[in-house]
Amino acid sequence: MVLGSKAFTPITEEEYLKIKDARSALYECLFMEEKFDFLVENYLEFETTLLESTVHDMILQDQNYRWFNLERGLFNRRLANLLSAGRTYIDHMKQHIDRIFHNRSINPFDINVELSKQYDLRFGYRCMETLRNYVQHCGFPVHMLSFQRNRVERQNKNLFQFAIIPYLRPKDLKEDDGFKKKILKEMEAMGEEIDLKFLVRDYMEGLSIVHSEVRKHVHQECAEWEYIISEAIERYKLNNPEEDTVLGLSAIIRTEEGLYKDDIALFMDFIDLRKYFEKKNNTLTNLTRRFATNEIIEKDKT
Repeated sequence: MVLGSKAFTPITEEEYLKIKDARSALYECLFMEEKFDFLVENYLEFETTLLESTVHDMILQDQNYRWFNLERGLFNRRLANLLSAGRTYIDHMKQHIDRIFHNRSINPFDINVELSKQYDLRFGYRCMETLRNYVQHCGFPVHMLSFQRNRVERQNKNLFQFAIIPYLRPKDLKEDDGFKKKILKEMEAMGEEIDLKFLVRDYMEGLSIVHSEVRKHVHQECAEWEYIISEAIERYKLNNPEEDTVLGLSAIIRTEEGLYKDDIALFMDFIDLRKYFEKKNNTLTNLTRRFATNEIIEKDKT
């Protein structure tokens, strides 16, 4: 099916089925990376909104009741979107993994085990998973915003530091009878107000570790599937050196009547896209120990 060409390279039914399975599995791997990118981009929007709001306060310092509540609404939207993206990621990943390993008698990787590990290990992860149900059925997660202005000393200079903290109040969660009592007690032990930035970053660290494990378990298979696709393309080129392009190249079943059915497009672009997402969204580690700043930092002259 190459454009402007009638060239064919015959393959066996077994080779055709290998190509079909390889492309199908590689698309599932791409979909997994797209879902993780969807999650990461929602998290990025939350963090950039923090910075934008802080800079607004630093420059304009025009807080009033309306502006304060509009900002709180903005953070609630960001967190609601992030929680929804997290649920989407978890639910869809289970389906993608099942489809990837559907032809194996034993699934070598159980994502539920990895998700449970992070749930047990991370306070922020447990809280965010429970908050998702709260946000979906009861209320918003940001109960108050605190715009802070503090005098700090940097390099023998007195400076003013501006910061914003979106708080969650455990007492406000008691209104939801369905909120997990065990998680609520953990929250109450953290104090009357909990900085949501910590919960969000701990949650993202946990999901990133899960995704890293997913990548490890499909890495070798991906290499094998990619080889099957690339080898088929190269085989066509080798057998048809007069062809200027492989645009439209497909593996097909051709009936005795000369009709085509069940064609499989062969190209590498979707593989390159997956690798782009893998590189872009590397493992997000130590997020709870990081922060961004627009502070002026003087170069050390020594």
